[in-house]
Amino acid sequence: MNVEYFEVELNSVVESVKSVLERFDYVEAAVIFGSILRRCVVRDIDIGIVARKMITLRELTEISSKT
Repeated sequence: MNVEYFEVELNSVVESVKSVLERFDYVEAAVIFGSILRRCVVRDIDIGIVARKMITLRELTEISSKT
């Protein structure tokens, strides 16, 4: 199994996440956490979402497909 790493800039990720999540009126807030806060080479980006309602699997899939 190969693990692929990506070089990213935190500010760019924040803006991308913001632009995607603004489209969903039930999203109240989001928190970016994990290794991206400590380094710029990562294999994933951890994002927590605070929503006004329970998010269904379909909605979660829709959110993640927009990135």
